[in-house]
Amino acid sequence: MIGGVMLPALGAARRNVVRMENTTRIRGIQQAMLQYAQGNNQKFPGLGKDNDLTVEGRFQMLLDGNYLTPEDLISPAEPATAAPFNHSFRLLKIANEGGRRAAWGSTANWESPVVSDRNTGPSAGANARSIHSTRYWRGSVAYNDGHTNFLGSNIIGSTRYGDVQNIDDDLFATTGTDDVMMIHEGQ
Repeated sequence: MIGGVMLPALGAARRNVVRMENTTRIRGIQQAMLQYAQGNNQKFPGLGKDNDLTVEGRFQMLLDGNYLTPEDLISPAEPATAAPFNHSFRLLKIANEGGRRAAWGSTANWESPVVSDRNTGPSAGANARSIHSTRYWRGSVAYNDGHTNFLGSNIIGSTRYGDVQNIDDDLFATTGTDDVMMIHEGQ
């Protein structure tokens, strides 16, 4: 009887520890980007002296500068061999102009998500999935001011890029000039 009560509690405790460590890694990525920005005119990797807007290129800049280790880029919820491109996380898609480009730096904007868990589903909206759930997306998100949240949905109540505020913004939607657009698999 005791084992039947303890096993679910142990499973829930383990999931909470994994979520906390995952959120800590995402915060570490955001902090590494801030450190990088100190020597790059307050711009995160990919803008400024090193123009490479791919997720892989931006993560490589952080690795090359010893801001992160390869292990920092793999979620504890995911086996390292399963992570595509050797990372579990996604970065903000940067357009040529607009609010997202302006937010890709040390701005301390608490409404600008810049790093998140990846979307393992086929698309955004109700089809988004994560390594934390096979039914829907839930995961960690780091914002430009350094705070992180573990969210139960890929729809965020309020975001802001530049002067544009967005209500009920989808992390992975591919339309909208100043909406959040975390790079999805294969983008």
